[in-house]
Amino acid sequence: MPDPDDNDPHARRNAVLDVIAAVLLGLTTGLAAFGAFQSSLYGGNQATAYTEATNTLGEANRELLRGVQERSFDTVVWMEHLKAQNVEAAAPETAAAGTGVEAVVPAKDDEKDDGPEPTTDQLAAALADELTNVDDTTYAKKVDKLLATRRDLTSALKWADEEHEKRRAALKPPQRLELAKQLIQLAIDQSKVEEQQEALVEKLGLAEVTEEEIKAAFAKSPDALAQMQKLEQQYAGYDAQAEKVLDKLAKPLFFESPGYTKSQEQAYQTLVAKGRKQFLDGQEANEIGDKFTLATVFMTVGLFFIGLSPIMRRFQMKAAFLAMGTFVAAGSTIYMFMHPLA
Repeated sequence: MPDPDDNDPHARRNAVLDVIAAVLLGLTTGLAAFGAFQSSLYGGNQATAYTEATNTLGEANRELLRGVQERSFDTVVWMEHLKAQNVEAAAPETAAAGTGVEAVVPAKDDEKDDGPEPTTDQLAAALADELTNVDDTTYAKKVDKLLATRRDLTSALKWADEEHEKRRAALKPPQRLELAKQLIQLAIDQSKVEEQQEALVEKLGLAEVTEEEIKAAFAKSPDALAQMQKLEQQYAGYDAQAEKVLDKLAKPLFFESPGYTKSQEQAYQTLVAKGRKQFLDGQEANEIGDKFTLATVFMTVGLFFIGLSPIMRRFQMKAAFLAMGTFVAAGSTIYMFMHPLA
């Protein structure tokens, strides 16, 4: 039996709108679920990126600590190497001695004065006692071998020697003399400042008191405290000027080498850059995930209007709610697919 509404044009139009609304409800619901799924994936990517960034930056800190420890170790090796050089320069005949056997075995000329020649066992016992002590020459050789294994340190020391020669060649004798005069004058100026500080302390009657009593006395005299602070600033200024002059005259230290510093910090800088990129990736994932969430929220608004369309009795109201819901859902879909998928 035919439906009586089939002949009603208004009913047919309403039915068509209901079908369209049902189709749009299904599509929008699927798109909203897809947007929520993408937001969830980006949330996972954010957590992963932050975890990786934390681990990478922690590894970077370990590399920085390792670099500091290596620099400290190289400094010790360098200082011991300087001591070893002084030992070898002061006693070249001792440096030529290998195991110390010569010190144990008596000379032939002394055999008559020393009595009977020692036996092999006696020589061996004396040599054993001699080898229990670390000889300066043996120590110097060990330091030289250790220095040879520190390639970065060796290169830095070579750079320091070359840089020092360049600086010396760039300075003419009159210039070096002028820099030396500046150092002397700065030392004189610092001595004058020290005398003024001592006079200021004696003026307050603090010649033979503890440091705590001096601080307490200056705290009670703001004028004297201001004068002392001014004198300390002057002394620090002279000290800074002296360092600049010495930098032009003195040999640079090995850790001032750009190559040494770069080698020590290369792994740290690489890991820091990697960690920062991972952190930024996490921030980007968070922002994109929020945008997918926003698109999902607007799609639910579209679902609300589309879902109201079938329950409206008037065609105009059905069409208006369906149009509003379609517009919001379509805009949300376009906004969602403007961003990369996870």
